Amino acid sequence: MGVLARYAVANRRHIMLENTVILPLSRQRLRARDLRARRARTTERCCVAPATEGRFAWL
Repeated sequence: MGVLARYAVANRRHIMLENTVILPLSRQRLRARDLRARRARTTERCCVAPATEGRFAWL
C-alpha cells in the first residue's frame, strides 16, 4: 500500500471517530456559545461556508 493510500485510510478512520464519538459528545457537553466558537474555527480552518440547515447546522 502506497503512502497516499495509507494516509487516506488513516484520515478516514480519524473522520469516522470524530463523527461517531467526538462530535456527539461535544453536542452533549458543550454550551451553545462553545459550539458556535468551534464551528467558526472549523469553518476558518476548512475554508468552507458554514451550514445553515441540515445535519451539520449545529456545528
